[in-house]
Order: sequence, then structure tokens, then C-alpha cells
Amino acid sequence: MPVAVVRVTYQTPAEVVLDGTRSSTLPDVWIRPPERVVVRRDGEPLPHRTIELLAKHKLGLLGAITSKPPAAAEVELPSELRGRGLKYRSPILGLRQGRSISSASGDGLRSPTIAFGAAATVYFTVAYASPDGTATFHLEDNSGTSVASYTLQAAAVPIVVHFLLSWTGATAGNGKLRITSGSTGRAISVSSAMYAGLAQPARRTIPVGTPGAICPSVTISPGTLPNAEGELYADVALVTQGTATIARAWNGANTNDNRQLRLVTGNVVGKHSTGAGTNTDATISIAGIDTAIRYQARLRWQRVGLRDGTATEYTSARAEQGATVEAATGRTADWTPSATALQIVDLGHDDGSDVATGVIGRVRLRAREPRL
Repeated sequence: MPVAVVRVTYQTPAEVVLDGTRSSTLPDVWIRPPERVVVRRDGEPLPHRTIELLAKHKLGLLGAITSKPPAAAEVELPSELRGRGLKYRSPILGLRQGRSISSASGDGLRSPTIAFGAAATVYFTVAYASPDGTATFHLEDNSGTSVASYTLQAAAVPIVVHFLLSWTGATAGNGKLRITSGSTGRAISVSSAMYAGLAQPARRTIPVGTPGAICPSVTISPGTLPNAEGELYADVALVTQGTATIARAWNGANTNDNRQLRLVTGNVVGKHSTGAGTNTDATISIAGIDTAIRYQARLRWQRVGLRDGTATEYTSARAEQGATVEAATGRTADWTPSATALQIVDLGHDDGSDVATGVIGRVRLRAREPRL
């Protein structure tokens, strides 16, 4: 399953007309002005139906608005809404902060169906505020039965929590997320975006899983120096444990001077090609490293022999996880590079195939082979 940002909303069918000549008949849809129209209806500047429509149609029109002081705003409310202690909340901030759940009854806030796949550990990052008490985050199967849950502790100000839950793979691998408040009358404000994925998240990571926007190819211009000497480094946490490309540096046309880090049946492999495309693998038979947890992989090469290698070591693969280090020798003789510069670095795939699923913390291509 690709790492994804999951937007937690209801899936309510709706239609929005944006041609300026007529408005949808839905009660919470408008053309202009948005705030005043909605406040006059129910005192809520950002009804949840609006969030539903934005989630479905992936677009919206935001007009310039001016917020009035509380006393002036109170005067403009319908008589049935005055004196109820309603407080103005900015819709712009509301779109970033999510919505409130004011009761433990009913379904609370439930997501659309999510394809989690087979039984696995699912990692979550959630931003919320719960000033009145605790709330509960549920991982459900597709029938609505709770598989696992996590207690969101009381929080007077917005906080971010990271936790994991065990997914069973039930209901054909499809499940849902649900959040309820801990007691009737309590309120919890939940971010409209959260992380839910099978790879442990980390700061400043790149999610990968499908070639394209989230599994990119990066154009580079390093000259021809990396053809003769250098290092390809990757800091990764991959869901894929079988066979997939971690990173590949190549010229965009053929396998000449190909530099590639791969997982092959669970082992880390560094692939190195000569200027004519002849490949030699450095295969690390993984023993003490858990490739399901974040680790670092390196492929190093040097025409005149690696700086800290043996007399006949010209390429080497290396995997590191904490204090555990495993390595393997690849090429044991000199080779001839080409004069065509490397131009592309593929992250998590090999020219659109051999795709890895997980997160990449960093990929680095060096024009000098570093001393370890």
C-alpha cells in the first residue's frame, strides 16, 4: 500500500454549481458571500457539509472577507441564534484545523474506505485538541467493527501524536478510521489531514509507492565525475520486503554507468555498470538488519580502489542500522567509465517499474567516494 495522506470526511453525495448563474439547492452551499449566508442559517461559519463538498470536488472559491467584532456580529444573527454564546471561528483556520465532534453517540467522524491490505502494523500521525477530556481513535474493518483503538488524551491546545495499531487484514483488506469523543458533550477538534501508512513516518521524508508525483524521478547535472568515483546513499523505511528499487542514478537512455540500490528477495544489492553497461552486483545477505525498520544503504565505487577497502575492492554495498553494519564487495578490478553524464535519479523505482513502497528520508549522489 502506498503511503498516503488520508482525509477524514463523510462521503455525502453532493453537487456544486460554479457557473455563477444558479446555486445548488443544498442548504450549506452558496456562491457569495460565504460567511454571512451561513451564519444567518445556523451560526456555523464552516458547516461540515462544506468540508464534505471540498473533499469530494477538490476545489473551492475563497472570497475576501472582513470579520466583524463580536458585538456587531451578534446583532446580525437571527433572533433565534442570539444570546446562545456562539463564538466566531475563522473558516480559513477551520479548513486547516478540521472539525469538532461534540458527542460520543452515533458514528462520530468516520473516514471513507481505505485499502490497508493484508495484516500489518499501521502507523498514524494525528493533530488534534481535546480540552474537555479524552477521545478515541478507532481502526475498523469495512463492516464497522473496531479492530484496534488508541486513546487521545485530553489536550487543551492542539498537539500532534504518533502511534501505531495492528491491522488484521479483515474484510478483504479494506478498513476505515473513526474518531469519537470520550463522553457526550465533549468536543475534539481534529486536523482534516493525517498520516496513515504501513511505513513508520519520520521528519522530512518522501513517501513513495507509485511512479509519478509521489515516486519521483529527479533531474541532475553532476557532470561526469560520478562515472569514475562516488557514492549513492539512501535513508529509507520500506514496506516492500521482497524485490524493489530503492534508488537509481542513470543517464536516462541505457544502463551505461548505471548506479543502483535494490532489495532482492530481502537482501540489499548494489548494482554497478561499466561505461559499456556491464553490470556487477554487490549483494549483502541481510542477517542482523531489519529492513522493515528505517536503515541506510550505500553503494560506493572508485576506479583505483576504494579508499578504505581491500587492495582489490573497487565497488561495495553497505547497509547500516544503528550499530549494526553489513557489507559486501562487488567489483574487484578496474573498469572504464563512459563520457556520458548521469542525468536522472529515480526514487523508489527503476524507470517506472520495480516499485518500492514506503518512505525515503534522504537520497544522495556524491561525485567523490567518501572515506567511512
